[in-house]
Amino acid sequence: MPLLVSTATALMLILTDNLASSALAQGDAIKTTGWQPLGKLTQTLCKIPGLAKGRLAHLRTAEQTARAAALKIQVYALTKADPSIVQAYQALARVLQETASSAASALQTETANAIDATYYTSDMYGRANGLLNFLNTAQTATTQTGYCLAGTGAAHPNGLFKPAECGNDQPSLAEHTTDITSTEQTETGFAEFTTGNHADGSGNGNNKCQIFNTGSSSATEVFQTNSKVTILGGLVSVTPNSVSSTWKINDGAQLATGGAAQETNLIGKTYNKVKALNNARYPIYKETELEAVKQAASSPNLKRILVKIIKQDNPQTEN
Repeated sequence: MPLLVSTATALMLILTDNLASSALAQGDAIKTTGWQPLGKLTQTLCKIPGLAKGRLAHLRTAEQTARAAALKIQVYALTKADPSIVQAYQALARVLQETASSAASALQTETANAIDATYYTSDMYGRANGLLNFLNTAQTATTQTGYCLAGTGAAHPNGLFKPAECGNDQPSLAEHTTDITSTEQTETGFAEFTTGNHADGSGNGNNKCQIFNTGSSSATEVFQTNSKVTILGGLVSVTPNSVSSTWKINDGAQLATGGAAQETNLIGKTYNKVKALNNARYPIYKETELEAVKQAASSPNLKRILVKIIKQDNPQTEN
């Protein structure tokens, strides 16, 4: 009888130990394919405020420069006695006025694009940056067990995460006019966005990231159910499950097709706003009065305007 009790007790201990192990040793962490694209995304998004500022500053300067040059030429024309010379200067001034109006119109459009892009990218940047830095800070910088951001395979990243490059919490707002490259924002998404599951499912027990523990109604885990949830404005979907967890970018689907995303979530709207700002094109405007005057003097509109002025001054003139 004592033997039977001892055997039953031993079996119960083994079963309890196995159940406890299955709950903790799921071995899941976020693979590099799941967190590095988010890091690259933050690098791209933190360039948008500076790009918006640079674009607006350029257009504002161009408008002011063209208007100032036009006014000076109009005043200078008044000092000339020869009517033909006066007409030539008047035509040049009108070309500059047209340039100023064009720059003002572009500035209005670009301001709307800049506000939208800055708002959405700042929101998305803050969400992704906050989560990445939280997870990185929560784990050690050297190899230990128990972590959420994996490195090569399922191993500890061991310093692979660099805050200055991924999830940087101190972005630069310096003005610039450098476009986002076609590598940073592709026709199908952002850099290194791939479909599929990016949760490590090796089950080696080294990671034990509680994000992926099966949801518990007792709230002992991060999630209370093992149902799929969407976080970060649609950027990531997570299914907590100790056996088959998932971490997917844009729910495992391609973000955009032909350079356009469906605006059903924040990441889709962010993609389109970045695209609109980055792809905006307008005439080449000069930022100095001398260059603006030179550009106006070679404009194909100069002859048209000059002919119109001559006809206005001399109604009897033909052609």
